[in-house]
Amino acid sequence: MTDRFDRPTRPRRNTRDYAAWQVGRTVNLLAWFRSHPGGSLTAAAEQFGVSVPQLKHELLQATECGLPGHLAGSLVDVTLSANHADVVDAQGLDVPFSLTDSEAGVLLFCLERLASVLPAEERGDVASAAGKIRGLLRESRNRREGWDDPAGAPGDDGDTGDSAGTPDPAGPAASTMSELNRAVAGRHEVEFDYVSASSDTRRHRVLIPDHVGLVEGEGYLWGRPTGDAAQRCFAVSRISGLTVTDRPAPARVRPRITADDPFGMKRAAEQGAELTLTSDAAWMLEYLQIWPTEDGTPEAPTALIPDTGAWLDRFLIAYASGITAVAPDEVRERVADRTSRALAAYRDLA
Repeated sequence: MTDRFDRPTRPRRNTRDYAAWQVGRTVNLLAWFRSHPGGSLTAAAEQFGVSVPQLKHELLQATECGLPGHLAGSLVDVTLSANHADVVDAQGLDVPFSLTDSEAGVLLFCLERLASVLPAEERGDVASAAGKIRGLLRESRNRREGWDDPAGAPGDDGDTGDSAGTPDPAGPAASTMSELNRAVAGRHEVEFDYVSASSDTRRHRVLIPDHVGLVEGEGYLWGRPTGDAAQRCFAVSRISGLTVTDRPAPARVRPRITADDPFGMKRAAEQGAELTLTSDAAWMLEYLQIWPTEDGTPEAPTALIPDTGAWLDRFLIAYASGITAVAPDEVRERVADRTSRALAAYRDLA
């Protein structure tokens, strides 16, 4: 017996159906080579009914796919030799497509928010979809915890997931956002541990919550540290150990959020710094929240970056080899002072 894939009727080229058909075949190719390490290109070509050059072309196209950012380790990785191929990393494309628990939790949160603004007689379809997602989240949690029978798992009440009740705790993002919304509405301070993407550190935060919202499917909390500190934005996916305290929070301050600049980065850039980069550092224009200006050249591109204080200082020091000039003088002098103090501290330790 052979594990030959069924070959559906081939759609006409340069059509939407053909593109979808080719994507499906490429995904099947990745799955086939993952299950046949070092597999023969000739055998795969026979298996899928395509030529070896076409098969190589599709595998190379797949290496341009992956997670947003397209950094090292986030793309499909395929090794090709004369007549063999190895899929080193398929980035999940070798398994059936499905939502992660976090993605499903955010979708559930969106459905619940939608249901909250609909008249009772129009909530049926939304409640049904939310119930199905809760059931899937419960099954996912039970699989992780090793329970073969979802109905027998501790904490389950036998609900089949067709009601629009309380969000299931298996959806961490939905549960966290629900608790944050409760804190915002009830005006209570919150505490949690937060992993900062800029400094890669975990810190315990005590905040006054002001707003919870979604930006491109990701949940965010806008809040202020206790005191007179400025309002900041926190990604819900990096929040853990959330506690809604009994301490009352002051009046809510709604953030200024616009569709094209939800985090105020462009507004901050107006009071930001202008950088002149080396040609080797032009990658920053594609991967970072900076905006190119017309003053630069291909050999020395220029860009605006928000002046976020300490974060910008650390950024300029870390990537100093790719930055040839910084304006205004205030930012340049601030970074120079920070560098001098750091060097002095090292000398004191010597």
